[in-house]
Amino acid sequence: MTQTLDQLGGKTAGQLIRHEDWNDLVQNLKEINATLAGQIATAAAQIAALTTTVGQLHSEFDVFRNRVDPVIGQFYQVRITTTRTRFAIGEPAEIEAQVSDPLDGQLQRAGEAGRPWVDFVATWGQLKPAPGFESVAGTGDRSISVRVNEQGIARALLRADHLTGFSDLEEIDVTQALDTPVLETAKSAARFIIEAETPMAAKNAGVFQMMTAEYESATSPAFRKFTDAYYVKNAPGGSPTYRKLAEVEYSKDPASTREDIDNSRKYGRLINFDLRLVPLSFLVWGLVLLAVGIILRRRAARKPGATAV
Repeated sequence: MTQTLDQLGGKTAGQLIRHEDWNDLVQNLKEINATLAGQIATAAAQIAALTTTVGQLHSEFDVFRNRVDPVIGQFYQVRITTTRTRFAIGEPAEIEAQVSDPLDGQLQRAGEAGRPWVDFVATWGQLKPAPGFESVAGTGDRSISVRVNEQGIARALLRADHLTGFSDLEEIDVTQALDTPVLETAKSAARFIIEAETPMAAKNAGVFQMMTAEYESATSPAFRKFTDAYYVKNAPGGSPTYRKLAEVEYSKDPASTREDIDNSRKYGRLINFDLRLVPLSFLVWGLVLLAVGIILRRRAARKPGATAV
């Protein structure tokens, strides 16, 4: 076929085509047409078989989906996000849950009452609902149930573990104190604390100086209360009983000074120290008396005529 085309091609005006070449071209076209017709018939048969198979798979998939969809419809897809991954103690951490249908990504609900609830659980800190969300608090503020809004979103706030009894205004005051810029910089004290590689780095940046000023400021009693509450709850040493007494007294009198709490904790440590030494003292004196008795018995045994008791 290629040779025939080469012979027929490249003609100029007035040149003739020999009948042999023309007949060869027609014969080749017939052969190509027959081959193509056979291939088309084969392809059509394969497509028909494939169409039948696809139809069967479609029917089987419909049966499978009718069985699976009701099961999947009982569950939700929940995506958890936070505004940041690291927070300074005292900063509220907002946790958001986006609830949607796992199949189409939309929240399927039957009216307002059908909107689902999201249970938030924490091993540290206290959970409270974000403003504007319906919620039911759990025991000890370690858990909370929040109903999603029309967009399928539920939000909760995680606050520091020692903020029991703090009002919303006091929490805002603490957050504002932590957001105070350090030494005319654009970075807040909270950011310095989070990003500092060591406590000394934060101290050298002036963070502790700023926090001391906030603590001693008469216009920021909430930050003083926040710092003292953390000290009472987390400082090492001290009797849990007397630490509880300090917490009770402090809660009764928010104007309690750091010295009052220090004295309570110091007294608790002394009591702890004495109570721990009581059984230890008996043990030591018992060992001493036993050693003295053994020595006396040996000396008595060495003396002629002596009787060991």
